[in-house]
Amino acid sequence: MDAWRRARRRSIILMLLMDAELRLNQQRVALREQRLIKKRKLWVRPIFMNRMQQGNWNRLIEEMQLWDCETFFNNMRMTPQTFSTLLTKVGPKIERQSTNFRETIPAAARLALTIRYLATGDTITSIALSYRIGRSTAVAIIPTVCEAIWNALEEEMLQPSEEHWLQVSDEFEEKWNFPHCIGALDAKHVVNTFPQHASSDADNHKSQHNIILMALVSASYKFLIVDINTQERDSDVDIFGNSQMGQIFYNSEMNLPEPSPLSEIYSEKMPYCMVADENFDLTEFCLRPYTGRSLREEERIFNHRLSRARQVTENAFGVLASRWRIFGKPMNTSLSTTQKIMKATVCLHNFLMPHDVYCGQDYVDQIIKTGEVIEGGWRQYLDGNGAFQDITVIGVKSYSRYSAHVRDYFMHYFMEDGAVPWHQIM
Repeated sequence: MDAWRRARRRSIILMLLMDAELRLNQQRVALREQRLIKKRKLWVRPIFMNRMQQGNWNRLIEEMQLWDCETFFNNMRMTPQTFSTLLTKVGPKIERQSTNFRETIPAAARLALTIRYLATGDTITSIALSYRIGRSTAVAIIPTVCEAIWNALEEEMLQPSEEHWLQVSDEFEEKWNFPHCIGALDAKHVVNTFPQHASSDADNHKSQHNIILMALVSASYKFLIVDINTQERDSDVDIFGNSQMGQIFYNSEMNLPEPSPLSEIYSEKMPYCMVADENFDLTEFCLRPYTGRSLREEERIFNHRLSRARQVTENAFGVLASRWRIFGKPMNTSLSTTQKIMKATVCLHNFLMPHDVYCGQDYVDQIIKTGEVIEGGWRQYLDGNGAFQDITVIGVKSYSRYSAHVRDYFMHYFMEDGAVPWHQIM
């Protein structure tokens, strides 16, 4: 009897185990079926199948190129002819090979999509939909094309050499009456609200990540040299001193021309210098204004001459932000993509500056002889809440005796041999 009960018990346990295993197998099959259902059945969404016939590039952009150059410029910041020139430079770097499974997006469409994103500041989702491509595809295209633009147009930036620096200096003296000037220096915070795991140096503790864009600008509003980093410091001086650009200047590796006289009368050899605001340190290669409440007349005149030369930085950043509306609000891309966007737009700015349609005479500030400023057209497009933000002035900076002597020498030059008639009516 006991043996029968034990056998019966074993039989029941075996049946329960078999039932449990069957249920488990059923659950595994159901889960596998669910995963198969979730798998994408189509390589391209149905609304994107007619991209070649209905996408922006194949219809709207090509029509604007043929029939409406003004609208084309408003969307692309350049004329159709200039776009074609740009495409010849960038196209080979972004061309992709079609496969048997799908037709690739043409290089011209990739470039047009990226330019429109930079120019209008629209969201990636809306840009991707208008071109009838997936958002993830657009997210991959934009930084790739930006990097290709930088590589193709890097020649638009200054190649430091004594000859090039002298050309920059001659232009500053001709346009802004400031000799031995090799550029105007400034820096901006580029605010980024994109959530990312950044180091504390790049986090300003307000859910924003600041990249520092430091630039040396020419007399004609071109960016000569840019330095992009993600370290936030207390003032421009610390940023400059710790930047790659600053280290090259401090180590005398910029291939600057040898010091030379300002004129026949002012025959002491003076170094070639940048001009900057009071945020930057006074050095033998960087001049800044005199500070204080009770300035002498000659100091005030020096400050005015320096300010006239330095205003090219405000205008260069202003034109850049107004033409490329991606900077019209805080950036919302990864730090890596943001850096690529800045490098691309700086090169595009330099590439397009010679064209009046991009930046005509009325688009930048005009300073008349009395010192009055007639505001340029770029100001109407900016409200102060964009990606570019000024850096706060912190304290007074020390300087060497020789640096002070250089500035004083320029001051006396502006009062005598380098004087201009319109200073008498200031």
